[in-house]
Amino acid sequence: MRVTEESKTLRSRFGLVATVLVWAVCAATLVSMGVYGYWLQLLRFGPLVLLAAFLMWLLFWSPSVTIGLAGVEVRNLLRRHDISWPAVEGVETKYALTIETTAGKVTAWAAPAPSRFAGLRAAGQARPVGPEFGAHGGSVVRPDAMLKDDSARIRSRDLRGLPESTFGPGGSIRPSDIPTSDSGLAALYVRRYWEELRDAGYLDSGRVEGTGVRTHWLRGEAAVLAALAAITVLCLALVR
Repeated sequence: MRVTEESKTLRSRFGLVATVLVWAVCAATLVSMGVYGYWLQLLRFGPLVLLAAFLMWLLFWSPSVTIGLAGVEVRNLLRRHDISWPAVEGVETKYALTIETTAGKVTAWAAPAPSRFAGLRAAGQARPVGPEFGAHGGSVVRPDAMLKDDSARIRSRDLRGLPESTFGPGGSIRPSDIPTSDSGLAALYVRRYWEELRDAGYLDSGRVEGTGVRTHWLRGEAAVLAALAAITVLCLALVR
């Protein structure tokens, strides 16, 4: 069994696009104030614009999921969770990538599940698939009632090569597990890496170190956020 040694870092694709757009607006605002000589307004509102740009980065660009040989690193707003592979007990994607561990659940902001509309659209595009695409030779379940709990038949090409733990009872699969979604792509890498290590016997042999989850506060980001917030309040209050 091959166990990949290459780490992979994932971020929300929507978050990247949204951040770039907001940064463009913020940059245009600051440049316009300088070009037209609105120096007082620039001094008063400039820190507010910078705070908005930093918050956008903190909320939508900074969050990430890194999968590597040492485990999974989940970076959220102001905290980072380091999860060792032996501590992983399961993966779910109902609302976002959520890793079930021996210390509780860790949810990744960087891997949200697709919206209800996107999930139903994916289900509507589905076509019959054969047993060869299900887990352990099982067919993917078709009942329309499955749409009520966000499960659905997915196009066969989206099922090829998915780890066996992706599939639920009867070979069912959620739209949030499709690799074309942020949650599904992150879950694919986590499950594939975890299953390869498990099947190769690394988790039980002690060859992969660590048995728990470590949480760290991102002090640098917190300090920048506090400083920008303080400067913004001072400028808004003192500059007239």
